[in-house]
Amino acid sequence: VSGFKMRVIIAYSPTNVEDNDSKKDEFYKSLKKASENIGKNRQLVFTGDFNAETAVVLEKTEFNSIDIFEDSICNNNGQRLKSFCQAKHLCLPQSYFTHPLDLWYTWCSCDGKTKKVLDYVLRNNFVQRYITDCVVNPDFKGDTDHRLLVTSLKTPMNKASRWKPKRRKTQKPKDISALEINEVRSLFIEKTKTCLQETQKDAWFLTPSNLLD
Repeated sequence: VSGFKMRVIIAYSPTNVEDNDSKKDEFYKSLKKASENIGKNRQLVFTGDFNAETAVVLEKTEFNSIDIFEDSICNNNGQRLKSFCQAKHLCLPQSYFTHPLDLWYTWCSCDGKTKKVLDYVLRNNFVQRYITDCVVNPDFKGDTDHRLLVTSLKTPMNKASRWKPKRRKTQKPKDISALEINEVRSLFIEKTKTCLQETQKDAWFLTPSNLLD
């Protein structure tokens, strides 16, 4: 894509009803192996059917693998998916946008009564900031019971446009009225004396006589 290269890894996880955990362990071991030695200036993208259920993609939670979210429907595959995201510092783009609930479901049963989110896109923070949308396309018809999950990106055309100035931290104004409290005023005076004494010691080396010596 414009601005950087990507390695796209298409995945299919064993279903959650399988009791054989070794298959799931082997699946995530393969994912980890595929994410190594990708080279410089290349970004990782994971996508596919992870057979994982988690509530963090059913609303706008902005899951970034760092913050902790309450998860009411997380199954075993869902926990494995989130653990993998935490290990690789990956985001779930589906959780960054607001859409009707029906446009989140990626799988529907034949009778249309059961609907779940089983397909996911995993990306790091660098790629996430260029994603403009991630939503199911209900009009796409294919020979599958899964629905097409479309992720849109608007990537930078050159290195200069990828640069973003760092945000300066703004300090909150001090509450001067707190000095009216005796304990606060006494503590302020003591700290001020200590700072002045340390400043005087440091200033000794900058006196004219010392500079001439």
